[in-house]
Amino acid sequence: SLKLKLSANKLLINIIISNKFKFLSLNDVVKVLKEDIPVNSVAITIDDGDISVYTAALPIFKKYNIPATIFIYTDYIGNGGKALKWEQIKEIYSSGIEIGSHTKSHPKLTKIKEAQLKTELVDSKKILEKKLGTQIKYLAYPYGLYNETVEKTAIQCGYNAMFTIDFGLNNKGQNIYRLKRKLVLRDMSLSQFQRLLH
Repeated sequence: SLKLKLSANKLLINIIISNKFKFLSLNDVVKVLKEDIPVNSVAITIDDGDISVYTAALPIFKKYNIPATIFIYTDYIGNGGKALKWEQIKEIYSSGIEIGSHTKSHPKLTKIKEAQLKTELVDSKKILEKKLGTQIKYLAYPYGLYNETVEKTAIQCGYNAMFTIDFGLNNKGQNIYRLKRKLVLRDMSLSQFQRLLH
């Protein structure tokens, strides 16, 4: 998750490129997990739907042709000055950036009843699909929280893969419903970021 200022984002992307990493889309990730993972490969994801995705991240993704994915919770869209608007999300998507679901209202999925769980997963998927005219295949669990019930329900709702915030690398044979990520935080130093790459 990249939530940094424009200059910092550029620097981080240049570090990734200088280390000769290959950028993968989530479609690529799911495919290669069944085979051998390319050495030095990385997929970039951003959660929630902050306006900084449009103002800071999108120009960089366009410049370097990076196939990133934005996980959005739909209740946040257009809700205040820090949130993306539908017009911006449509532009982001038309620029080649994948859009995934982050549920409807960003609840702790392990703490809610099954009926609400299904509503959160189904409604966000349907709203995004209707607005963007595309299939929404991927889900990022809010707060990284999941259990067997959440996982099973998400599969039933039609998600092809799900993303946690469990720290680590995804290797061949990794459970595609519990994919790991490495978080990039606002106050992370450059040396800390460089260590994440290895």
